[in-house]
Amino acid sequence: MTASFDPTPAATALARLQAGNQRFVAGEMRLQQRLTPARRAEVVVAQRPFAAILSCADSRVPAEEIFDQGIGDLFIVRVAGNFAGTTQIGSLEYAVHELGVRLIVVLGHARCGAVGAALAALREHAQPPTAGLCSIVDALRPALAPLLTQPATTQRAAKACGCTVAGEEGEASSGDQADAERLVEQAVVANVHWTCRELIEQSAWLAEAQQSAGLSIVGAKYDLAQGTVTWLDAK
Repeated sequence: MTASFDPTPAATALARLQAGNQRFVAGEMRLQQRLTPARRAEVVVAQRPFAAILSCADSRVPAEEIFDQGIGDLFIVRVAGNFAGTTQIGSLEYAVHELGVRLIVVLGHARCGAVGAALAALREHAQPPTAGLCSIVDALRPALAPLLTQPATTQRAAKACGCTVAGEEGEASSGDQADAERLVEQAVVANVHWTCRELIEQSAWLAEAQQSAGLSIVGAKYDLAQGTVTWLDAK
């Protein structure tokens, strides 16, 4: 399955996203120009997004706004924890092989609640209250579990995240809380790196597109306070 039109090269797509984020941070967005009735009419028959984003479902991370793009510009796949499950991979395969997308961005973000909750569940060996939440923790486990086997500072951080060990009392110190916050941010980045690898390792189609069609998979992290996107890696 291949697109019947010339796709946007990965480097061009990445430059468009970077420029859009710069406008977003500066408060100089052009988004309204891409939300007009005329633009809606343009995309009725077909869509030609220039990039795909695998993003967290967090309400504070609206990808179109972050990158200052409008209707039909981005193919967005959202799930809590921005992990690459079967349906997420399938959706991205569709974007690449049917829509001609040549850039996939795995977008994590600061203070990710899904990542923090998964860390807590893993540290406590706790069972989340629903089967759906269990599936999210299981999906994040391979990326996050190695962080919990590190030295004592990481163990203190895990406890301060809300993973209080049975029998221990008292509030976490400010130092422990700072460690906890750093752990979550490390886990966000680790999860992005893991997911970038998983997209290739779990999808022969994406791996082939990377080799033969110029597909690029890039990791990124969004800062909630500053609005900036930090680009982590390219696969």
